[in-house]
Amino acid sequence: MQTLASWSEPASASLNRDGALRLRLALYRPHANIWYRNNLGRLLRRDPLPNKYAPLLDYLLASPELELSFVSRLDGSLWARLTDALQLWVWRRLTGLHGVSLAFTAARTQHSDVLFLMHYGNLTNETESLASVCAAVAPALAPLGIRKVVHMTHYAYCVDTGAANLAALGPDLLVAESNLAAHSAFFRAHFAGVKAPFACLPYTAAARFQSMRPLAQRSNKLVVTGSITYKMQDPAFCSFFGTQELQPMRRDLFEAADRYTSEMDCLVSDLNATRAVARPHKLGQLVAALRKMAGVRTQAGYYKRDIVDTYNSYTMFAVPEEVCGLPAIGFVEGMACGSAYVGVDGPMYRDLGMLPGVHFIAYDGTVDDLMAQVRHHQQHPARTAAIAAAGCALAQGVLGQQAVYGAFIGTLRQLAGMSDTRT
Repeated sequence: MQTLASWSEPASASLNRDGALRLRLALYRPHANIWYRNNLGRLLRRDPLPNKYAPLLDYLLASPELELSFVSRLDGSLWARLTDALQLWVWRRLTGLHGVSLAFTAARTQHSDVLFLMHYGNLTNETESLASVCAAVAPALAPLGIRKVVHMTHYAYCVDTGAANLAALGPDLLVAESNLAAHSAFFRAHFAGVKAPFACLPYTAAARFQSMRPLAQRSNKLVVTGSITYKMQDPAFCSFFGTQELQPMRRDLFEAADRYTSEMDCLVSDLNATRAVARPHKLGQLVAALRKMAGVRTQAGYYKRDIVDTYNSYTMFAVPEEVCGLPAIGFVEGMACGSAYVGVDGPMYRDLGMLPGVHFIAYDGTVDDLMAQVRHHQQHPARTAAIAAAGCALAQGVLGQQAVYGAFIGTLRQLAGMSDTRT
């Protein structure tokens, strides 16, 4: 009789090219969301979306310093765990990741040195009803005798439930694209009970993001990209920030686009419009029709756009940040394409070595000042070109995959009590 334990594939420690032990890193439920690759549902529907942590997974797969494994669900009923294990196996096959070993039990997972998981989808979720289900995850993972690293992506959703689950897990390290513990009052107010240290793990651009067109051949305007996320429902978030918008500047620019046609082209899409289109009932269809008549862009249309060509078509770009203190991945992608980034001046960028007026164009967070900065740089193309060039060099160097992910693996090795073998 086969069990989950017999399904798990054996792992043994091995040496890297320098004769040092390779770090055994386990990713928890990588198939359950679209972070690394599209999830099973999207693969089967052939309805792909971009995967913003695909560069991280690709780097981990290629690294000689570690052995990677994927872990299926460890909480819930036997049926739930069997189903998830089967889904992980099918997902690995469909994504071509055959060389990665699988772990379906806690005993097998403990053969790893470090467990890496996403906060959103495992410890919290978009609504309280979904987030409450996550309460069973921490008790299943906490007893594992290995280091636990949690990526705090989307941490602002159902923040108190997520914080309680994270505290119950007892992580050894938290990471995100900005040091939230140092720079986010909202994070500190709700995660004070989590004592783990925090490290910055910046976004990196995939290899296809390259500068392919001189600035002189581009439209001398600002292009605004990104999605307007579903409206936040968590009272703690809404009370703290006074809004339901996770990225309020995206909404402001989306609604102001017709007033600033000389300064910008706004390509922002509205996730709520996409959700309305998906509703089968007549009210949802009516809402979708009205939005289409009003020219509201849906998510599906947004992702069909060649974003590399888009960034290469403009001298400047903006991807407004999350109000809770996290940048969008687009900032490094657009800079890698040689466009000058326009963003708010703050530690989420300065911590990465980005200086206003050198690597990016800073504005005060208002539409008026953003447009003023755009008009100024439209009239000073040499200045814009210098900032774009410096930003591009930073994106391909300091924020390149080798620099960012190489350092991250070094951090994980130190966390696991292993020496950093990188030279």
